[in-house]
Amino acid sequence: MLIILGLLFLGGVGLAAYGLLSGQGPGQQAKPNKVRARDLKEQELYTKEQKILKQEELIGSLEADLEKTKVDYLNLQKDLVQAKEKESQFQEELTKRQDWVAKSDEALQKAKDKSSGLEKQFIFKEKELQDEFTKNVDLNRQLRELSDNLSALEKEGKGKTEQIEISKHQIEGYVKEAKKYASEISELKKKEEISEWVPKQEFSKLNEEYTELEKELEQNQERIKSLSEEIARLNIQMKQVSHAQPAPETPLEEIPAQEAPMQEAEAQEAVPQEVIPEPIQEEAKEEKAAEPVEALPQPEKKVEAKEEYRPQPEIGLEKVRNIGIIAHIDAGKTTVSERILFYTGKSHKIGEVHEGKAQMDWMKQEQERGITITAAATTCYWKEHRINLIDTPGHVDFTVEVERSLRILDGAVVIFCAVGGVEPQSETVWHQSDKYHVPKLAFINKMDRTGADFFNVLQDIEVKLGANVIPLEIPLGQENDFQGVIDLLELKAYIYLDESQGKDFRVEDVPQDYQEAAKKYRHMLVEKVAALDEELTKKFLENEPAITNEELIRAIRSATISNKMVPLLCGAAFKNKGMQKLLDAVVMYLPSPADLAELNGHESDAPE
Repeated sequence: MLIILGLLFLGGVGLAAYGLLSGQGPGQQAKPNKVRARDLKEQELYTKEQKILKQEELIGSLEADLEKTKVDYLNLQKDLVQAKEKESQFQEELTKRQDWVAKSDEALQKAKDKSSGLEKQFIFKEKELQDEFTKNVDLNRQLRELSDNLSALEKEGKGKTEQIEISKHQIEGYVKEAKKYASEISELKKKEEISEWVPKQEFSKLNEEYTELEKELEQNQERIKSLSEEIARLNIQMKQVSHAQPAPETPLEEIPAQEAPMQEAEAQEAVPQEVIPEPIQEEAKEEKAAEPVEALPQPEKKVEAKEEYRPQPEIGLEKVRNIGIIAHIDAGKTTVSERILFYTGKSHKIGEVHEGKAQMDWMKQEQERGITITAAATTCYWKEHRINLIDTPGHVDFTVEVERSLRILDGAVVIFCAVGGVEPQSETVWHQSDKYHVPKLAFINKMDRTGADFFNVLQDIEVKLGANVIPLEIPLGQENDFQGVIDLLELKAYIYLDESQGKDFRVEDVPQDYQEAAKKYRHMLVEKVAALDEELTKKFLENEPAITNEELIRAIRSATISNKMVPLLCGAAFKNKGMQKLLDAVVMYLPSPADLAELNGHESDAPE
C-alpha cells in the first residue's frame, strides 16, 4: 500500500508541474491546452492503474512465497524434532560403544599378555626353523653335488657306450677281413688240389703270400683279442656305473634290442681264433718241407670248415618277424623305418629323408627326389626278437614293388597320414595285403601336423576300407600340443622327451582332461576284442573288469593273425614319438613264420 500511495503522490506532483508549464502560453491557445491536459491525465491514470495491477500481482506472489516459507518453517521444525530424537539415540549408542571400547581395552590387555608368551614361543620356533633351514641348505648342496656326479657318470657312460659301439664296428670289419683271407686261402688250396705240380717260382710266390696272410691274420687276431678285452672292461665299467646310479623312472626301450647284436658280435669274435689259424699252420709246415722240391704234398682236407665262418644269433623261429612298411606316398614310411633302425640300435644316427641321408633310400635317385623307388630290406633286433624289415615304395608307379614284397611278408604296418587319412594308394596297398592274407597293424603318423585328427582317420579307415580297426592308443594332445600317447590296455600316458630324441619317456597316470575319453575307448576295445573270443565274451557278460590285460593281448594277437581285426596306434615319427610302442606292437601282435600255414609251391610247367 505504501508503494501505491507513493506512486499517486508522484503522479500528482507531475500533473501540477505540467499545468504550470502549460499555463505560460498565449491566450488563444488556452482552450486546446486544457483538452490536451485532460488527455494526458487520463493517460497517466491508465498508466498508474496498470502499475497498480502489477503491484497487486507482485504482492500476491510475495504472499504465496510467504505461505511457502511458513510451510518450510514448519517442516524445519519437524526435522529439528527428529534430529533431537536421533541425537538422543546417538548419545545412547555412544555410551554403549564407550562401554564396548572399555571392555575391548581389557580384552586387548589380556591378548597382549598372551602375545608376549606366544612371542617367546615364536622366537624359539624361529630358531628351530633356522636350524632346519641350515640343515636343508646343507642337504641341497649335497644333493647338487650328487646330481653333478650323476650327470658326470651319465656322460661317462654314454662315452663308454659309444666306444663299445665303435669297437663292435671295428670287430665286424676285422671279422669280414678274416673271412676274406680265409676264402682266399681256401681258393688257393683248391688250386693246389687241382694241380699236383707247382713251379718253383709260383711256389715261392705262394709262400710269400701265405707268410703275409699269416702275419696279417695274427695281427687281426691280436687286435680282435685286445678289442674284446676292451669291450669286456667297458661292460664291467658300465655295470658299475649302472649300479652306482639310482633307478630311472622308466626303462629305456632300446637296451634289450642291443643284446642280440652283442651276442652276434661275440660269436663273430670267437670264430677266427678257432678256425683261421689251422690252414695257415698247415701251409707254413708245407712251405718248410717243400722248399727243395718242385711239387707240393697233398694237404689234409678239413671237413665243413666253411660253415663255422657264419655265426648266427640263436633266436628261435617264433621270435622272428618278417614285416613290411606300406602306405601312400609321403605318409612317412621311410621316416618310420629310419626311427625303427635308430631305436633298435641298428643305426646310431637318424637319417632324414628330406636331407637325402635315409639309410633305406640307398639309390641316388631316391636321395635326390626324397621318395622310395625300390623296396629295401634290413634286419634289426628288439626285445630278443629279430625283425626283418622291408620298406616299400608309396608311389603308384612302383606298385609292383609292393606286390612283390607282400607276397613274402608275414605281417605289415600300414601308415596313414593324420591329416590326409585314407588316400588312393592307401586303398591299393590295403587291398593288396588282403589279397595275400597278410596280418596288419595300422599306424596314424604325423600327429604333430596342423590339421591332424586321429578320430577322423579312424572313422575314415572303417568306412572306406571296411576294416575292423580297434585303437590300442589314443593321442595325448594333437598338432603342436602332441606330447605322446595314452595306452588303453595299461591306462597310462606315455610322454616322450624331445631332449633325448624320444629315447626317454615318462609313464604317468592319464591326465584329468583325457580320463573320460580313455575310459570310453578302453570299454570299446574290451567289447570288440571280447566279441572275437568265446571265453572273453562270456567273461565280458559276467564281469567286464575281471578281464586281464594278458587275456586281451592273447585275444588281440590271435584275431590279428587270423585277419579278424587290425590294431591301431598313433605317433609322430619325425618328432620321435610313439615308435617304441609301435615296435612293441610288432613283437606282440604280428605273426612269426611258425604262426602261419605253409605255402605250397608248384612248378611253372605243371600248375596243378
